[in-house]
Amino acid sequence: MEANPHSNHAAELAKGVKAILKDYRTMDARIRGELIRLGFSLSEDGKHFKIVYHGDPRYMFVLPKTSSDYRAGRNAASDITGILF
Repeated sequence: MEANPHSNHAAELAKGVKAILKDYRTMDARIRGELIRLGFSLSEDGKHFKIVYHGDPRYMFVLPKTSSDYRAGRNAASDITGILF
């Protein structure tokens, strides 16, 4: 156990997702790029974006294209990190 290096990868990813989606209102180029950098793929579906973590359909999440609720990004980040990590 001690010979294995300790990795904070999950904690860093969770922190990154929360920071990216903290003030989410619309999907812009910065948010799209950051999500892709973290391993998510994005597709548009009607009034929503589908984001999938590392191409695994078990980890598919939905974000609104535009949100009037200021908590939407925080709620989405909480859902994503709760399921993934």
